[in-house]
Amino acid sequence: MALLGELVAGVVHEINTPIGNNITVLSTIGDLSIKLTQDVDSGALSKDKFYYYVSSIQEASLMLEVNLKTVASLVTNFKKVATDQNNEKLRLFDLKGELNALSISLQPMFEQTDYTYKLLVPKGIMMNSYFDPLGQAIINCFSNAIIHGFDGRKQGHINLSVDIIDKGCLMISIQDNGKGLSELALAKAFDPFVTTKCGEGGTRLGLNIVFSIVTTILSGSIKNAQCRRPRHLHQY
Repeated sequence: MALLGELVAGVVHEINTPIGNNITVLSTIGDLSIKLTQDVDSGALSKDKFYYYVSSIQEASLMLEVNLKTVASLVTNFKKVATDQNNEKLRLFDLKGELNALSISLQPMFEQTDYTYKLLVPKGIMMNSYFDPLGQAIINCFSNAIIHGFDGRKQGHINLSVDIIDKGCLMISIQDNGKGLSELALAKAFDPFVTTKCGEGGTRLGLNIVFSIVTTILSGSIKNAQCRRPRHLHQY
């Protein structure tokens, strides 16, 4: 409940910022419109003034669009955090086949980069579970590794491996050779609104969504560890 309260408060704070910015921008557009009307009525509207008003309103409109997209993204990600298991479809699937299909969704992240990935999945693992949320969790982990782990690096590699632990239980490991995290960041990696790129965009809910999916929808557990040998520094 404490974590939920922190999450809600964080979402409200994050949404308030772009909405507050939009209120300011709308006020500016209103002032520009009034001045434009006054200049037209008084006959004082020159060509330069007209282009100034038009360019100012276009710039303000672009700011409105950016801020509204930020709000929409926050709401969408917040809904993913609150996803109810009853809304997901339980089905039987071949894990290797589904992950190979998922790799098509991963490819755009790696286009025009020297980053690579490999899926190490044994054949014949049948699961009666929720693949769509699992796929979302995997995509979020890959995205996090590229954005944060490989930041400032021209090359990087991600491994996804699957090991059967015992009957009815398996472990999915995602490892990258990125720059890793500090001990403090590592301990808070799955908390909402925690990021190593503060003020540089994003919703800061990516790994929190992963945690929510794994622990609620999939009824599993998740941990984040630094590995020294081999040099796979991030492991989910």
